[in-house]
Amino acid sequence: MLETVGKLQNIAQRGNKPKPKTKRLQMARKTPAEKFEEAKLHMAKMAAKMAREENKDNPEYLVLLEKSESLAKDIAGYSRKTTGPNSFANRVAVARIKIDWIEAEERLVISQDASAKEQKKFLQNALAKVTTETVAKLKSATVLKKMPKNDDLAELQAEYDRLNDQWRGMTPKAIKAAEDAAKVTEIDTTGIEQETPETAEVAEVESLENGE
Repeated sequence: MLETVGKLQNIAQRGNKPKPKTKRLQMARKTPAEKFEEAKLHMAKMAAKMAREENKDNPEYLVLLEKSESLAKDIAGYSRKTTGPNSFANRVAVARIKIDWIEAEERLVISQDASAKEQKKFLQNALAKVTTETVAKLKSATVLKKMPKNDDLAELQAEYDRLNDQWRGMTPKAIKAAEDAAKVTEIDTTGIEQETPETAEVAEVESLENGE
């Protein structure tokens, strides 16, 4: 959870800054195992499609098919709530950032309130001392300059502004962009990815598939 919060805070802090030009991104290459699993999934879908076509007039089959399709829709809905920008983890992380923002505002307002009350008391005392004899010599600028000041206000305001920017930057679009970026692999400026045993194996399999 803390890791999720940290990632989301980094998203907000980055904002819309342009990506460094010293790097470019490339989708990670699929391993033979991943390709095999995709092939199996494709075959299963084709088999299901053929079965539907062959049994489309069987009422018992259609009952089961309808239930299966209903469950598939339910699963898709559950998946949207457990993964992606609107996942529970992201929603909790965003909520924690919002709580930090609210607490920062509370600290700021409490300090502002205390400072305002102290300054009001000072001015009331100053006004009580004004008489008909001294009013002609009264200089408001001089009195205001002597008003007590709260040295913590600037720091509290800066903290509130920082958290406010973080909270405002936590949009689903920004979160999704960060998640998409995490799915790609960085390579150097030449665009040549360093070969590893895994990438070499993939290249060999691809060459065999292409008849090279």
